Amino acid sequence: MGRDLRKEPLRIGVLGCGSFMQRRILPAVSEVDTIKVVALHKRKLTEAQAVAKRFGVASAVDSREALLAHPDVEA
Repeated sequence: MGRDLRKEPLRIGVLGCGSFMQRRILPAVSEVDTIKVVALHKRKLTEAQAVAKRFGVASAVDSREALLAHPDVEA
């Protein structure tokens, strides 16, 4: 039997967090109990950090490789 996502949400990384992602997707995902955004990517690290802070995301990176290698990212 698989894990109970209500108790242990799927930890995802977001590749790219432009205006649409910030206006529509991240607010919606924050309402889903079975998903938790743990890292996000934006080309400029300072912008990635600002978006992460705004949405309560623990990590921000400025490269795809760093996002994919992040130890907390499952998907």
